[in-house]
Amino acid sequence: MVITVPFLDDGSGSNSINSTSFLPMTQEQKDWLLAIVDCDQPKMTRMLNQHPELAVWKTSINGYTALHYAAKYGDCAAIRLLLGNYHVQVDAQTCEGMTPLHLAAANGNEDVIILLTSVYKARTDIRDFCGRLPSAYLPKEKHWTTEEQNCKSSIQPSFDILTTSTNSR
Repeated sequence: MVITVPFLDDGSGSNSINSTSFLPMTQEQKDWLLAIVDCDQPKMTRMLNQHPELAVWKTSINGYTALHYAAKYGDCAAIRLLLGNYHVQVDAQTCEGMTPLHLAAANGNEDVIILLTSVYKARTDIRDFCGRLPSAYLPKEKHWTTEEQNCKSSIQPSFDILTTSTNSR
């Protein structure tokens, strides 16, 4: 798989390499992206110890940071690592304006929703570029297994955080 990053336009308006070509990601960036997507916290920790700037690195494709991927995949340990040790922005937005909270809601990651809102004070009032709040991405209905059905009443309030919270800065 080839992942590329566009060159910045040099402003000349010409079809120079700087305005039309793509620069491949470095091997370090590829390794970082794979560690994030694989939720490989030991590898992430090693890489961050050597290159702390990776904590805020965004892909050029969608503007996701490691925090966005961790929220999407429900990786609470990576979220604690990034927000606790590297103090990344909890409300960082992607190219589409989505915050990590939007992605956690869209993927039904209730533990991440609680962690982001309760511990790290993620804002629930930020709209993406389509005008949607994180609560708009919550699953319409959760499909419960037999075990989950028994504790449904204790799990459901975690989703209610997004629909009832009005925290803002």
